[in-house]
Amino acid sequence: MIVSFSTLQVLVDGNLVKNKDLDILFDNSEQSYQDKDTYYLFDEIRKLTDDVYWFYAKIGCTTPYSEDVVDTKTYESMKNPREIDLLEPNKQLFCFYDNKTKLLFINNLNLKGKVESFFQRKLDSLEKQSTVSVSNVFSNPDRFIETLSLINQVKFKYREDLFNTTTLGAFDMLPQPKELLGLAPSNDVEYELSIKMKEANVTKDFLEKFRELVGMRKDGLFRDLVCIGKDKNHLDTIFRLDNMTKKIDISVNQDKKTKLFDPNDITKEFLKKLERTDCL
Repeated sequence: MIVSFSTLQVLVDGNLVKNKDLDILFDNSEQSYQDKDTYYLFDEIRKLTDDVYWFYAKIGCTTPYSEDVVDTKTYESMKNPREIDLLEPNKQLFCFYDNKTKLLFINNLNLKGKVESFFQRKLDSLEKQSTVSVSNVFSNPDRFIETLSLINQVKFKYREDLFNTTTLGAFDMLPQPKELLGLAPSNDVEYELSIKMKEANVTKDFLEKFRELVGMRKDGLFRDLVCIGKDKNHLDTIFRLDNMTKKIDISVNQDKKTKLFDPNDITKEFLKKLERTDCL
């Protein structure tokens, strides 16, 4: 069976997650989380590899509840053997965070808000005055621009080698890395440019430059273009243009009786697919 993982972005105070935040967000001290009559039971919260963190939760509700159940073989009604205060965790939430790409992957997009609440509880438990958000990632520049109201950050990686000597237009005034560091000329240099600001207004000039950057990224002149801002409702909105913003699909077997997945199969297949996708 195919299990699809949607791509999301986690921000803490409007910024990409830092390493020190990951130890808090994926701390395994809390093993259960209740939201009204729904219970999230965390079987695993841990670091899988040098870059990948994950948690697995079984989910169940105490209500709605029926005092009667029906035997599917005889269609006879009988008293429900489950008491109303007992829980049947028959849903599964799988969540991976790849620190290399700074992306979150979950198998149920409807639970995005619950994941955000869980992460926020982690920060609140340490009395950190921080706010976490889990947001959809735009890869269509036109759709992103339609939502965009304010800009907080633009970043990308640029590689200069024998096959790519194109300058970056609006950024020509910046010193070259080898010049800045006093290094000898090199035919193979990669550097990352990150520009942070405090909720700058979106201007016509910015939109022109942004579209120019999108075109240059599609032409392969640089990689990992990320733009972080606020939408018209002052919620975090993120644009990314790379291979990782697409869904990740894995093929795993369901238990024939319970129709549930083995978490070990999920982690094994996801890590294999993530490694292949990251190499594209």
